[in-house]
Amino acid sequence: MTTTTTHGPRAFPLDGELALAEEHLRRVYDVSPRAFLDLLLADLAPRTYRVVDGVAVVDVMGPLDQRGGFWWDGYDSVSERVSAALADRDVQAVVLAIDSPGGVVAGCFDAARGLRAMADQARKPMVAHAGTYATSAAYALAAAADRVMVTADGAVGSIGVIQMVYDRTKANADDGLDVRVVRSGALKADPHPDVALTDASVARVRARVMDLAQSFAAWVSERRGQTPEAVLAHQGATIYAARALETGLADAIGTLADAISTAAELAAQQRHTMQTEQQLAAIAAALGAGSHEEALATIATMRKRAEAAEATERELAAVREQLAQRDA
Repeated sequence: MTTTTTHGPRAFPLDGELALAEEHLRRVYDVSPRAFLDLLLADLAPRTYRVVDGVAVVDVMGPLDQRGGFWWDGYDSVSERVSAALADRDVQAVVLAIDSPGGVVAGCFDAARGLRAMADQARKPMVAHAGTYATSAAYALAAAADRVMVTADGAVGSIGVIQMVYDRTKANADDGLDVRVVRSGALKADPHPDVALTDASVARVRARVMDLAQSFAAWVSERRGQTPEAVLAHQGATIYAARALETGLADAIGTLADAISTAAELAAQQRHTMQTEQQLAAIAAALGAGSHEEALATIATMRKRAEAAEATERELAAVREQLAQRDA
């Protein structure tokens, strides 16, 4: 059974475990008729990315599902766009332009780790920009970036998991409905809205929610240099701009243009690093060294020998001077 919550013309499934800041869901969904038409036309065309000064801007908008749908984005769709951008020879860096309250847990952490792996393999920097929201599952994606930036009125965080369970057995009885759930085991479809809730079934849901929250905290901890306990201490709160910097969940406050500039700067640094590595590789090849470390060790040995030779030359010069003075 699937229940759907509708806000304006758009709908998003809210069953199962969610990494979602529900308080921001309505802002994303409520649109005017003109905006609705724009969204419709945008969804009919394949989503891609735009390039600004060598930086690919990948939009991550609205609630997120495991797979992209007609009305919402998906982790698979985001991954495909980022992969295409990183493979583009004209692209030196990527900006994730995020305005999303989050979404389902399924596929979220794999997608986030996948984004990080793709950026590492391509050796191109990635910057996440929260404008206005990069919360819950959307923040998990943002954490994959080398830098996280947020607008002055934007927010990040909401690190946690939520799942709703409900009991409609009384409503069934009041409506004169005799609903019986036939299942192969007591834990099949547990809890089920047509079966009275028990403390045990709620406890099982809570245990699952906490396990997923631990996975979320572990990912943020890995990326943001904090302990999982410190991450969970935020209690799933949505954290706004200045406070986000204080808590270490963001690196800077700025506009999307600032994020693009930051990505370009990181790309320039990356190119310099790669050039240095290429030079070291050429030196290593010339020296017959098997690695950069061996080349550096060989160079250090040669430097010591050169210094010793210079010292010997100075000693010989002093002896020659003494002999010249004696002969005179």
